[in-house]
Amino acid sequence: MFSATASSRKTDLIMEKRQTFALFFFIRRTLANSKGEAPIFLRISVNGTHCEMRIRRNVKIDTWSTERGESRGRDKLSKETNAYIDTVRAKMLQIHRKLEIDGATINPQIIKDIFLGKGSDQRTIKQIFEEHNAQIRKLPITEYSPATVRKYEKSLEVLLGYIKQEYNADDMLLCEIDPQFIDNYTIYIKANLKVSHNTAIKRLKHLKKVIRIALANGWITIDPFRFTKLREESVEKEFLLKDEIEKIIAKEITVKRLEQVRDVYLFSVFSGLAFTDVANLRPEHIMRDNNGDMWIRKTREKTDNMCNIPLLDIPLALIDKYKDNPACLEKGV
Repeated sequence: MFSATASSRKTDLIMEKRQTFALFFFIRRTLANSKGEAPIFLRISVNGTHCEMRIRRNVKIDTWSTERGESRGRDKLSKETNAYIDTVRAKMLQIHRKLEIDGATINPQIIKDIFLGKGSDQRTIKQIFEEHNAQIRKLPITEYSPATVRKYEKSLEVLLGYIKQEYNADDMLLCEIDPQFIDNYTIYIKANLKVSHNTAIKRLKHLKKVIRIALANGWITIDPFRFTKLREESVEKEFLLKDEIEKIIAKEITVKRLEQVRDVYLFSVFSGLAFTDVANLRPEHIMRDNNGDMWIRKTREKTDNMCNIPLLDIPLALIDKYKDNPACLEKGV
């Protein structure tokens, strides 16, 4: 009898503790964005104390149900948002239950910290992206040219700009990057940055590479790109005709800066060198063969492949034009 009574009291105490634990999802209308979407917050309450956290999801204000703590919308985005709310709720209940079973101290801040991975080995997207960029910066130019490294750094800058605008945060845990994040980020790149489809795809490919690193190291177990196909569109490249090039050559330009831009472009046209190769062309790259003909002999900046290019009359004239240019003399180019 005593044992049964003690067991009953223990059960009552556990039930009493459970009854003081509550989760309440709500929105802050004052933080709504230009699209009429407000951020969703979660209030965690334990024994009369509470703390709040933003769950990194927005919802249309007119679809939000305060009573149900979810969106009333029937569209795909509303359903995904509600599914995420259910995931957060289940995770919170799991954390609370584990703390309860372990007999650990339970308060709202502890539950929040465990959920956010604070104090654990959970990593953030900014941390992994920065580590990746630092590593490729050390590699030989044959693997990653300075231009390619700059593109990865720009992709990180764009990503952090999106996180700041969408979630008012400076970083995010890797586990918070999900398919909806990828979809919204894709829209952000195309709409806010006004870039082409292919440029947007390249930004996403940079992020996907970092995500693959996280998957390979076991820092996350689910690929947020699993539903996303990154396909670049075929682009029909246009070429100038001979008479169009001749018009560029004959054009009188009074602005010195634009004249130099034209000259660099013409040098590329008649040498086949990319802009970065022209920008790094030095006197030692100009050679004369046994017949007296002038050649460019240098490694390409992007591939590090050696190239031998005969110098035609126009690029030779441009070299002569800029041989005494102060900027060229200062830089040795």
